[in-house]
Amino acid sequence: MRKSTYPATEFVRRCAALPAVLFFLSFTNLTEASRSVVLEWDLSPESDIAGYRLQYGTAPGVYDRSVEVRGITSASLPDLADDREYYVAVVAFNSSGAVSEPSNEVLIPIALPLSVTYEDWSAVLPAGSASMATADPDGDGLTNLMEFATGRSPLVAETSPVVELKIIDSGLRVRLAVPLDRANVQTTLQESADLVTWTTVTDAEETLADAQRVHTVRRELTGDASRFFRVATSFQQTP
Repeated sequence: MRKSTYPATEFVRRCAALPAVLFFLSFTNLTEASRSVVLEWDLSPESDIAGYRLQYGTAPGVYDRSVEVRGITSASLPDLADDREYYVAVVAFNSSGAVSEPSNEVLIPIALPLSVTYEDWSAVLPAGSASMATADPDGDGLTNLMEFATGRSPLVAETSPVVELKIIDSGLRVRLAVPLDRANVQTTLQESADLVTWTTVTDAEETLADAQRVHTVRRELTGDASRFFRVATSFQQTP
């Protein structure tokens, strides 16, 4: 495993650097609100090192939290949200309070939930045609595949729209939220001006929240022009 050291202040000439690959030693279950990640790094060769400080946050180079350790070269970052990325760097400090320059920054990715297949999801349905991807056993106008892709129940008729439309500041905001754990299904947001020709939306902003990927589209409302949106789902072909 590659490890590196970086220059520091005149008091601490070298600091420990995080390895390029983190040790993800423990995750919480997806049903819990947070997780913990354990990291290890190189021992500083300087004799007057008093300890190390792991600095971390949810934006590159912006660290609003920290963990200090002394006498060891590993630390646990507790209570990390499953659906957020975290950026981490380590600094060394000596007994005089001098702090080294930070190490290389390392990204802790989101904790993806275990994949759910359509076959497992549809096991609650009666055998036969009701479990087919094109069926609509609850009669809410959404096929089983659409319910699977958007995190809905195939046995409960839901009235809330799949796509959220809202007028904000004379513009239109469109949102589509899909679970992160759906396997082998592709979900796309499409738009049309005439309900005949549909194109896939390619400029949606993507954010992560509550184990979902949220696609947000903004459009200006001008004149009498009409705009329509729909969701398309299909099974992905496995290579």
